[in-house]
Formats: sequence, structure tokens, C-alpha cells
Amino acid sequence: MVNEMLIDFKRLSDDSNLKLLSGRDNGIKAKDFFNVHQENITSDTVIVVKSGDKLVISNSYFLGLLEDFFRMHNDKRDLLNHLDYSALSTTNQKELIRGINRGFSSVINAIISLFLC
Repeated sequence: MVNEMLIDFKRLSDDSNLKLLSGRDNGIKAKDFFNVHQENITSDTVIVVKSGDKLVISNSYFLGLLEDFFRMHNDKRDLLNHLDYSALSTTNQKELIRGINRGFSSVINAIISLFLC
């Protein structure tokens, strides 16, 4: 059975003049708002990401928000099989892919490991 988790950025932008979500720290803080915590995600979870046309989401924000989800997958292909981002704008799709590439970068992950030890 597939466990689907929806991250709908329209919830943030419809009630405000918010136009940009950026920064890894802000993405980490948003885990609470979207309830994206490791204990809520299984290996069968498919995350569906949606955004409005007026909102731009940076790759850093995606990385902070979804880093636990990224770590659950061995490679990008497996991750992409558990991620539906077709409802994102083209700009946000590109930013998400940049975030994924950064999340799977051996250089960045080595640096992060040094800080976590």
C-alpha cells in the first residue's frame, strides 16, 4: 500500500503576499508546518509536492524540508520514484532537482557528516 503525503505550498501563499521560500534553515522549520518528519515517512511513502504559480521555492528550502526523505533513498532514481512534483511550476521543478542533486552530492554530504559528528 502506498502512503501518500501532500506538501501543498498554496497553503502558505494563498493567505499572504509570500512570493519566495528560501534557505535550508527555513525549509527545516517548515517540516513542522507540513508534518514532514522522519517518523511519518516510510519506504513506501510518495511525497506529492504542489505550488502556486506565483511562489518561488529555492533548492536550499527543498533540501532543508526534504533532507530526511532524501536520506531514506539509496539513489536519485529511487527517490524520484517516490516523489511526484508534476504540479510544481517549471521554475520550482528545476529548483527541486537542484536540491536533490545537492542532497546526493558526496562532497556536501561529507561536509555535513563532519558537523554532525
